[in-house]
Amino acid sequence: LVPADLLAGDSGLPTNASWSPSGDWLAAWGERAVLVNLRTERPLRIPTDSEIAGLQFITTTASTRPATEQLLVSTSDGRTQLWSTEGELLRSFDEQCAGDCAVNGALLSPDGRQLLTYLDTGDASLWDFASGEQMAWLEGHTASILSADWRDQYVATASVDGTAIVWDANTGEALVTLRGQRADERMLGIHWLDDGRLFTYSQGNRTDRAPGSLRLWQIFDEDDQLLCRETDNPRCHFMGQALLDQGPTDTYSALRWLDNTTVVAARLDGSATRWDVENGESATLPGDMALPSTVVWSPTGDRLLRYTPEGVGEQWRLGPRGWVMDKEMAEPVRAARWFPAGLLVDTGAGVEIFDSLSDAPPFRLSNAGLMDALQPTTTTLIVATDDGLLQQWDVED
Repeated sequence: LVPADLLAGDSGLPTNASWSPSGDWLAAWGERAVLVNLRTERPLRIPTDSEIAGLQFITTTASTRPATEQLLVSTSDGRTQLWSTEGELLRSFDEQCAGDCAVNGALLSPDGRQLLTYLDTGDASLWDFASGEQMAWLEGHTASILSADWRDQYVATASVDGTAIVWDANTGEALVTLRGQRADERMLGIHWLDDGRLFTYSQGNRTDRAPGSLRLWQIFDEDDQLLCRETDNPRCHFMGQALLDQGPTDTYSALRWLDNTTVVAARLDGSATRWDVENGESATLPGDMALPSTVVWSPTGDRLLRYTPEGVGEQWRLGPRGWVMDKEMAEPVRAARWFPAGLLVDTGAGVEIFDSLSDAPPFRLSNAGLMDALQPTTTTLIVATDDGLLQQWDVED
């Protein structure tokens, strides 16, 4: 699909890829970014001047025209740029620290009117998305912000400094600061539930394997009013709920929401848990593999693959009484990705495709490596070959 010389930068081939919501566009980026129209197979370089820190597709709407797919590109020098799929720079959101900070992420509000950008300095900005004007500069965290989530007029941020802050997006005011159980925790993830509770996920100190925690915070009362403000922090802690906090094995390495109330999480020792946070039910697979281990979840969260740095892998499925091992992997596992109909495994010598509904031997693609660019609702796969090309495959064929 894309000539290697168009993709390659000084640091080599791209390490990331992302599909547009429609599936019509594929963006691959590392040092450089290339946009590919999958209908015409026409590649287009996005001419950013700085190293790319992140890239995402967004869909914008207006009363006078249909929905439009665009690109938000975050750079390592404190800029977030909005690009059209024709390669036109539409606007740039330049932080006041531009040149001395990096943008960790950008998040568009549900109504599409505001853009939140958050930085490695612990600061964040709120922007008028249509005009590009900065509405507020958010100061409160003392270390890098890693995650954020919107709820109506409120936006929450999570930081390495061990705190989560709920902000009023209209005024930029910090309303509530939530702190982990321990001073050395790092807040890595945050998520609003439909009922107004806030989920936070933290990691302890990796050096001494101090525990992290998963917590639900009651931020609003039954009238959707703030339950506690900055001056009444203990009440938020009293109304909060610890989902799991059991010691050294709680150092989380990955977490993903299946829907608004079901979450799956993995820890560095290879243990994994699926929770229904609404009714409190959970199923945990104990960790019994050498540290650290990687866990890869299926789309439905009832199957998983875990493997060690040496490539020793196991497939598991969730049964009525808990997790049951399906099989040990015959080939080493270098990387893996589930899709609706099965499992993709990069063995280092090629890519193996397992059908999750049968015990048939896997289909093999030789001399290829798996890229994280699978469309979640289709069977299309992108692989990178040893000679520097990207190939598009139909997995069913």
